[in-house]
Amino acid sequence: MKKYFFITLVLTLLLSSCTNYGALKINTLDINKFNMKSASDIQIELKLGVDNPLNSGVFLKGLDGDIKHNGAKFARVELVKSDTIIAKSKGVYKATLRVVVEDPMLLLTMGMNMKSLNFDEYTTDAKITIANTKGGARKVKVKNYPLKELANKLKR
Repeated sequence: MKKYFFITLVLTLLLSSCTNYGALKINTLDINKFNMKSASDIQIELKLGVDNPLNSGVFLKGLDGDIKHNGAKFARVELVKSDTIIAKSKGVYKATLRVVVEDPMLLLTMGMNMKSLNFDEYTTDAKITIANTKGGARKVKVKNYPLKELANKLKR
């Protein structure tokens, strides 16, 4: 009897921690704030319109990667903070990223207008961790992934 109880308990815990992150839908993705702390250190706050049909809250636990411009390392990106997307909700949530530009002169020659960048020339290598409020998490690694395609995929 104890054996069956234990098996039932383990299966319940495993099944409840499984989250179908693919069910999340990001309807909008915009740059909400753009703050240049120095010539090479930029903080970007993204505003995401999200539909979360899942039974648990979801949040971006980690993001660490490189952005490449025409194959050369352009910047380093890391997650500063992110809101928890409430279970079974639709709403607007924020995520703050820190971008450290490798070559500030390149940024100056582009006119420092990040909103008008041609994303076709950019790729990313990144490790992304998405977690839920029940303790589960999924890690995703991307290598030489087109930044434009990533943005479009997020917006679906």
